[in-house]
Order: sequence, then C-alpha cells, then structure tokens
Amino acid sequence: MDRTLPLLTRIQLQLHYWICQGCAQYRRQLLALRQAMRRSTSETHPPENVQLSSIAKARLKEAIRARRD
Repeated sequence: MDRTLPLLTRIQLQLHYWICQGCAQYRRQLLALRQAMRRSTSETHPPENVQLSSIAKARLKEAIRARRD
C-alpha cells in the first residue's frame, strides 16, 4: 500500500487473498481505513483563501498582549 510492488509480487498477493479469507478481510479493512482517513483530512483542512476578519485579528492581538502583561 505504501509503494507499487513488482508485478510478480502483486500476482502472488492476489493469489494469497483468494486463498486466505483472513488476509483478504484485513486488506479490505486497511483500504476502508485509508479511504476514511483521506476523507477526514480533506474535510478538516480549511480552504487556503480563508482569512480572518479585521475584528477577529484585533481580538487575537489584544489577547496576545493581555497574556504578555
């Protein structure tokens, strides 16, 4: 999953998945988890063009100044 495997290795794995239901199920779970993580990270990252309002910036500056004092 981390890198592309050589063709022979991919064929061997596919044959193993046909024989071993436990490994096949584990692979499906890993793929589902990977897809869920991709969806999760794309949903939690805000668009890059989002900016704070001038009021929010002023509040943050004031909060930082208050903590310094």
